[in-house]
Order: sequence, then C-alpha cells, then structure tokens
Amino acid sequence: MIVRAVSFVRVGEADNYKQVFKNMKRFCRQVPTNGEKKKKPEDDVFDELSTSTLNAYLKELMPGLTAKVFRTYNASFTLDQELAKLDAHPDKKGICRTETTLFKFYNEANYQVAILCNHSKAVSKNFDTQMQKMDEQLKDLQEELAALKKEKKKDQDTKKIGTLEERIAKHQTQKEIRQKLAGVALSTSKVNNCTY
Repeated sequence: MIVRAVSFVRVGEADNYKQVFKNMKRFCRQVPTNGEKKKKPEDDVFDELSTSTLNAYLKELMPGLTAKVFRTYNASFTLDQELAKLDAHPDKKGICRTETTLFKFYNEANYQVAILCNHSKAVSKNFDTQMQKMDEQLKDLQEELAALKKEKKKDQDTKKIGTLEERIAKHQTQKEIRQKLAGVALSTSKVNNCTY
C-alpha cells in the first residue's frame, strides 16, 4: 500500500505559509527578536494591535471603514447569501408550506451569521427541563393522534387527524430550533445584521 501526503499549500504559496508560520512564532514570541521578551502562554498573541490602530489602518484603505463596519457588512452579506439559498433549495415548497418551517429556515440562516460573528450565550439553567416538557407535550400529542386514528369514524375525525399531525410537525420543528440554538445568541444577529 502506498500512502502519499497531499499538500494543502497551493502552487506558489509555500513561501507565504512559511512567512505566516514565522510571523506567528514571532507574535507568540517563542523566538524573541530585537530584545523582545519571551511571552507567557497566557499572553495575547496580538498584544500590539488595538482597535484604534486597526481602525486607523482600515480608514487608510477606505474612508469611514472601521472594524465594526467591516464585521456588520460581512454578517449582512452572509445572511443575504444564506437567505438566497431558498430560491434554489430542492424543498422550497416544503419550506414555504408553513410559517414554522419558513421561520426555521430564517433561523438557520441567522445561525450561520451568529456562528460567523461568535454570538454565543450560556445555555439556560432550565434548558433540560424545558426539553423534557416539550418531549412530554409531544408524547401527549402523539398518543392523542394514535387514539384518534384507532377510533376514526367520520370525515370530522380525518380533519382532526390532519390538524393534529400539523401540530406535531410544528412542535417537532420548534424543538429542533430550540436545541440547535441553545448556546447561540441569535437575537444579537437579528438586531445587528439587516439585509437590504
């Protein structure tokens, strides 16, 4: 068996990666130069970079550009790209079928922005209790549906079954959303990043 290493370095970029590695060693001051002190592991890597120096540099590139403007643009662009995926989505009709599934799609787009911007929050202390309560509610709905299907007598029951199935689907979707977004501060992304 022959095993070959595949390089992740694109042709002509090997020198760039060597320089990046060299710079990171210098930033971490594992190898101090010009009389610099060696850093401790808990020290910041970019200790000489501040918001004001970064903003001054960005303003040289474009008047009015700041780190905050750049971050907001990046987040808004990402949200726009994520929402645009709906047009080509293979299950577009399914997503647009109910407000709950459309809301789930919107939250998933915002989730990508929240991850990009590192919008996180602590999971609430009663999260597990809330999930158990949702599971119990779902179980009750499923038992009610099973009983209704077993005793199905009239067209009225068929309508009730359809309504109950929709409620179960909505409940499952809401639970999935809540689980996925447990440690993510989605409201921060929704407030700060608007699409045009």
